[in-house]
Amino acid sequence: MTHYSPVGFLYILLIAVLIVVRNLRPRRIKVSSLWISPTVISLLSIYILAVVPDPTPIWLRTFAALIGVVLGGMFGFFRGKVTPIRTGELPDTIYVGPSLAASLLWVVAFALRYWVRMSAHQLPILMALTDGLILFPPASYVVMYWMIHRKYQRLKGALATNEGTAPEIGDR
Repeated sequence: MTHYSPVGFLYILLIAVLIVVRNLRPRRIKVSSLWISPTVISLLSIYILAVVPDPTPIWLRTFAALIGVVLGGMFGFFRGKVTPIRTGELPDTIYVGPSLAASLLWVVAFALRYWVRMSAHQLPILMALTDGLILFPPASYVVMYWMIHRKYQRLKGALATNEGTAPEIGDR
């Protein structure tokens, strides 16, 4: 059975709770700071994958991770398309709607990984599956924020050409 450090677990749990709470409401984001949240979630996910030695074959972990990244990217693409944004009062700021789904998904993936790793059912396929689950949300966040940035660029271009239009865009 794998042993996790309780202190390390609490640090990760605290960061996860902060990310979820931050995503409960619409928020104003500077466009230059748009990549902070996906970067933090990606680094934390990589840390979670690297912190404990894993007896699962590397090819199985890699395959599961690739599936998680591809599916997460597809989910992020969809979420980026349907997430409405609007310009902020300050230059180069946008308001982004709440994105609780990926945050909760990441916390659930983290909890499932912890449960599988601590349980007596440490089958290699289950352990590899948790790697894919952990990489799904960061891939989703990266693609979603990339889509939001593209929306901002289109919105900014539309505002420059049409001063009388509403400063909001959503691809529903």
